[in-house]
Amino acid sequence: MSLQYLLDGYNIIHQMPEADKGSLESLRDRLAQLVSGQRPQGSLRNKVTIVFDGQPGFLSPNSFNDVKIIFSSDESADDKIKKLVEYSDNPKAIVVVTDDNGIRNVVRSLGAGVMSVKDFLNKGSRNAAVANKKTGVIQGSQDKKLSSSRERQINEEFEKRWIKNSK
Repeated sequence: MSLQYLLDGYNIIHQMPEADKGSLESLRDRLAQLVSGQRPQGSLRNKVTIVFDGQPGFLSPNSFNDVKIIFSSDESADDKIKKLVEYSDNPKAIVVVTDDNGIRNVVRSLGAGVMSVKDFLNKGSRNAAVANKKTGVIQGSQDKKLSSSRERQINEEFEKRWIKNSK
């Protein structure tokens, strides 16, 4: 069963590392990138909607294919999140990520689950660490390239092992 995550956008942004750096647009973009890249929501089948107060700025609501971004326009993001849960066909399949007690209490009473911002962000950090460990990527090393001689050496070693194992 897949889940629908509803994220209280600004509530999360203000608790992200380096939240005091950058414009509001860049912080919104950073949250969408975090959700898209680190997948704190878990399974690829789990859907994510980030709800922000107000009108869109420079961030295009279609910037991230796997993350839906909506702006509350004439109502608060809090009210928008509550309505999304209330009018859902299956509130039990919804997880609301916020530390706002008012939202947490209402969505719980409607049958939705809640997750703290800290738990959500920590889950994303753990997912990134596991992915880096599995792929052998060291944080900050993505820009480093192998020399052509080192690349040849590695390829030769792989060929030796593959040929040896295939006989």
